[in-house]
Amino acid sequence: MEIQRKTTCQGISLLYAEAKNGSLDATPVLLVHGACGSAQQMADLMRAVATQGHPTYAVELQRPHDPKSDFLSWFTTTTTSYAEDIAEATMWIEGQHLRTPALVGHSQGCYAIWRFLEQCGEDEIPLTICIAPPPLKGALIPALKYIARHPLWFILATLTQNLLWIFGRKKIAMEELFPAGLSLQAAEPLYSELKPEPYGAFLSMLKPLSGSTIEKIKAASKKIIFFIGRRDKIFNEETQQADAQTLRAPVQYFDATHGMVYTPYAEEVAKSIIERLKIEHAKLVGWPVLGNQPRSATFGQ
Repeated sequence: MEIQRKTTCQGISLLYAEAKNGSLDATPVLLVHGACGSAQQMADLMRAVATQGHPTYAVELQRPHDPKSDFLSWFTTTTTSYAEDIAEATMWIEGQHLRTPALVGHSQGCYAIWRFLEQCGEDEIPLTICIAPPPLKGALIPALKYIARHPLWFILATLTQNLLWIFGRKKIAMEELFPAGLSLQAAEPLYSELKPEPYGAFLSMLKPLSGSTIEKIKAASKKIIFFIGRRDKIFNEETQQADAQTLRAPVQYFDATHGMVYTPYAEEVAKSIIERLKIEHAKLVGWPVLGNQPRSATFGQ
């Protein structure tokens, strides 16, 4: 399936996969990548969702290109900046399809979506799927644990002003970021597509969400869904489960690592996204949804 590149009026870059045999009223889907990620890394998940009949986009969150030539922007670019990118992408997609897209965030992308939802009215919050989301209380403790596991790479990241070094060698990325069992050869494209993350974005994710934001999301909890990987070493299952309970959000569990958006997980995750879209559509048109609730998915190694 061909991936096209689109650009909004404000210059936000989107990748687009056209729906295969989809209806004209199919809900579009907007994917939001995580820290050090890119829209291109979401390509497999994009294709898998579009194949099921939904026009699918992935937003390229805007980062400064060079921390040395644009040092200040390396600190002023935050998850709130990313929320503005999501708002622009959402408005553009609405103009193309006359429907608000469902939002699917991965890792830090979930945090950026939550910042976007701060600006939405309670009745304006779209279906939102949070894949391997960071803690509502901020990611400081997981960050400290990660640094303790890999202190050398944190030092190199700090000295070089390149947070990509946090993932250090491919072995670390393979163990903690990408799907378990993926060969080094298969992971090479994913690793090569990692991008340096601004300090400001990382630092803003360390702060807890405000009580008012949590209450707003909680009020729309029926539209917020958590996808949790039971083998997630970056944001563990227990923390994510507790956050889902705080938000009163439904949870779907996967026997997966933090890299749930990548192959070989992408197709199964896409099927679960489609099931959630069907349930949401059934609610809107008043169809019964009993018996359609997705079950926990199990992946192979």
